[in-house]
Amino acid sequence: KITAAVGTEDRWASRGNFNRFNSKEQFSVIGYANNINQTGVNWEDYGEFKGQNTFNDRDNGDFGFSTGGNNYYYMGGDDDIPMNFFDGRGFTKNYGAGANYNFDNKKTKFNSNYFYNQTELDLDQYGFRESFVPGSSYYNTDTLTKNDFRRNHSLATRLEHNLDSNNILIIKASARLSGGDNTNLQQQLFSENDALIRKLDLQNSGNLDSWRVNSMAIFRHRFKKKGRSFAVSAGYNTSQSDGTDNLASLNRFFEATSYTQQVQQLNNKANQTSQLKSSVLFTEPLNKKWFWETFYNFTQTNNTINQQATNPLDENLRIDSLSRWFDNKINYNRVGSSVRYSHNGANISAGLAAQQIYLGGKYAIDEGQPLLSEPLGRKFQNMIPYLDANYEFKNNKWLGASYSYAVKEPQFNDLQPVPNVSNPAFRTEGNPNLTPERMHNASINFGFWNPASLSNLHLSTEFQGYDNKITYNQTIEVLDSIGVRTTSRPENIDGGYNVGSNLWFNFPIVKTKLTMNINGNYNIGETPAFVNNVRNNTLNKGYRIRTGFTFTPVSALIIGLNGTYNYNTITYSIQESQNQQIYRYEGDFTVKWQFISKTFLESNFNYKKYENARFGFNQETPILNASVRRLIGKSNRVELRLAAFDIFNRRISVSQSATQNYVFSNVASTLSRYYMLSVSYNVRGYENKLKKNDWW
Repeated sequence: KITAAVGTEDRWASRGNFNRFNSKEQFSVIGYANNINQTGVNWEDYGEFKGQNTFNDRDNGDFGFSTGGNNYYYMGGDDDIPMNFFDGRGFTKNYGAGANYNFDNKKTKFNSNYFYNQTELDLDQYGFRESFVPGSSYYNTDTLTKNDFRRNHSLATRLEHNLDSNNILIIKASARLSGGDNTNLQQQLFSENDALIRKLDLQNSGNLDSWRVNSMAIFRHRFKKKGRSFAVSAGYNTSQSDGTDNLASLNRFFEATSYTQQVQQLNNKANQTSQLKSSVLFTEPLNKKWFWETFYNFTQTNNTINQQATNPLDENLRIDSLSRWFDNKINYNRVGSSVRYSHNGANISAGLAAQQIYLGGKYAIDEGQPLLSEPLGRKFQNMIPYLDANYEFKNNKWLGASYSYAVKEPQFNDLQPVPNVSNPAFRTEGNPNLTPERMHNASINFGFWNPASLSNLHLSTEFQGYDNKITYNQTIEVLDSIGVRTTSRPENIDGGYNVGSNLWFNFPIVKTKLTMNINGNYNIGETPAFVNNVRNNTLNKGYRIRTGFTFTPVSALIIGLNGTYNYNTITYSIQESQNQQIYRYEGDFTVKWQFISKTFLESNFNYKKYENARFGFNQETPILNASVRRLIGKSNRVELRLAAFDIFNRRISVSQSATQNYVFSNVASTLSRYYMLSVSYNVRGYENKLKKNDWW
């Protein structure tokens, strides 16, 4: 398939993919290039590109029950093929291409792929932020102009080989080579009690080159006794990055107009990480219904960072207060067992594991220099319980519940005692004295599917409560040479929780003609943090309700109507006057009509409204898109499309949020009205009928 498009406002796009396959092999190539903010491939193109190996790269070799911290889904797995996840801000130019090869003869499965992609982002953004401490508030407006260029080479391969009927070997490897540079021009105005205090001009630039290699081998053996099995895995991962930041700032104080402060700083930073990991699993059937599992997990991770800051205005002398060499080690050991019951739709597992985490490290101004403190070396030992239960009823209903207690080591970025002062007004510091997070995780879910009526329902609730949480405490102070400065530092704090509930219900009102769906969620969470040594509990509550209808009176016409209501309330314990309510309303209307043979009209109207009385913020964005497409030829291999995007010319990017002691809103320009003519060729032809989920 090949598509080429040109449009007004200098817009253009192209994409194409080619697949050749037989019963054992598939070879695919894919490519795209555009300046319409499509930063990667879509889900359909990704599935065609990877073929039967779309999900095979998700086996990570970590055996045993979950600790509650690994429940994530990364689309694309280890191969780093870029999906189109643009956040809606700014303008991008994008290029990407790759090749994929699959082989499968039932005994051996092999996959290998390569992909290159690059994105250049131009962003203009206006922001407002209010930070508060007990008894006072500080404000700043932020105007940002940013150019960001990134490029990536990715290579991945996976081999699964059945040595015989009882032994399987899996070998995986991936590599990524990345580079990029950025330039940021930023102007910030700071005020207190409606009085301007100062203006800060920033001109920062930087570049970063990095690479990483991941590898894993997994061996599984089935014994002659049914249900008895053994598995072992081993992996080695390594990465390295080198970069330079060139930071310049000009600080002007309005209270003393003759005083300005100019700072220039050059940061050379290098980061190297290596990780060795292994897991072992043994499963033994106790009888036809009961199974016993035991496992062991080991991980050793070493990280070294060296950041040297110099002053280009003073013969590149080192700035000791901003320079650090940090060598960090994390060892993870876990051994445990679980018992599983499986019979007549019921699956129940209960387990217990003993876990030890070792955190070690040492840091100095530079490698070879005297240490700034005694070397770190701490061990944390915990017992980890686990419970999971699922039951499948005979009438396509299921019910599940789970509980786990997780102890997670701090992230390297949080541990590194390297200050980030790219903006003198907002300083971030690491904390090598952090201890692991401890949290309770519980969930319950229920669902059903009725194939006769084509209706389904899913309801879930999740809880996460912290015994010990890592959060960024803040200190806001007024310094003579800087003005108002906010320093953020990760610390351990007790308390905090999150509760979330989700509902999805889809059912036909008139079978095959009119369908209704209802979905929504409710979330409540409390985040504790210290602001100037005073504990502040931020309570965030919100819910979302969405209702939609799909009407298909005839096969040549599909109409969709959706409405969404979002409500968020944020309350603070240290300043109740800062409490706020955020509203978002959204309506969506779509129509797809085959009004002439092989000719289709498709249109979408989306209306969004944002409200926040605390800021006096009221923003509306009505977006109308429309297209007409025509299939050409007896085999429908050519499609001609004329499309109009954002006909009212109203699209912008709006975001509002709040955290432990500040609230902010951002408005950024993005791609607005343009018209585009495209021609597509598909060697297999296009379907001469409407698809409910087809929108180019």
